[in-house]
Amino acid sequence: MDKEQLLSSGLLEQYVLGLTTEEENQLVEAIAAEHEDVRRELALLRQAMNHYAHQHSGQAMPEGAAHLQKSNTGLRKLSGRVLWPLATGFTLLWGVYGAMKTDIQHQELRELEGKYGVLQKECEAHRHSIQTQADLASFIQHRHTSKIILNGIAMCEGHYAVAYWNPAAEQCYLDMGSLPPAPKGKSYQVWGDVDGKMVSAGIVKCPSRNPLQEIKFIRKASSLNITLEPESGSKEPTVDLLQANGLVASN
Repeated sequence: MDKEQLLSSGLLEQYVLGLTTEEENQLVEAIAAEHEDVRRELALLRQAMNHYAHQHSGQAMPEGAAHLQKSNTGLRKLSGRVLWPLATGFTLLWGVYGAMKTDIQHQELRELEGKYGVLQKECEAHRHSIQTQADLASFIQHRHTSKIILNGIAMCEGHYAVAYWNPAAEQCYLDMGSLPPAPKGKSYQVWGDVDGKMVSAGIVKCPSRNPLQEIKFIRKASSLNITLEPESGSKEPTVDLLQANGLVASN
């Protein structure tokens, strides 16, 4: 008998109830020693028996099999008074075992559903990330997108940032390039020069998780400028703290 035959034969249940011969005991124990799933089934059956015994602690648990002759002939000669409680105990044990196994299966199903939900979210986030990268690549390669180099000055001399400017889509993305992190308590703010007036395009982070940060598109801007401002930003640029700038090609 192999493992699969053992699991479908009902011999495990008889083994737990003590209704098996010595030869059958050896067979069950040999197969259980080799297969973890058989050991789990035995543990579950024993747990079901303990549960039954606990639920019926005021009654005698049918265990006449512990005193039975171990031959098949002896079992066939047992009186109905002995076999009936054994059969009843077996039926109840099987019912408890089935209920417990169903509970375990439901729990495993819930766990699998939870893992599937997490996997779905991760896949959706990954898909969204890939789509975002594809959209940015398409934006950068668009025929109306121009590349503006903002050269560093002052404390950022020798550094640079790059803006991707698209007047047709009225969008702009900024790559902070090699600009150093802003000093503590400060942040970088981008400005567009429109007829000599500086218009804020927003605060940008440096360093940032996103290499490209979208900033406000400033119509008719002749240049883009980055200044150091308080963390919350300023209404007017601090010209003395200009860090980088670059000319915008005429639209």
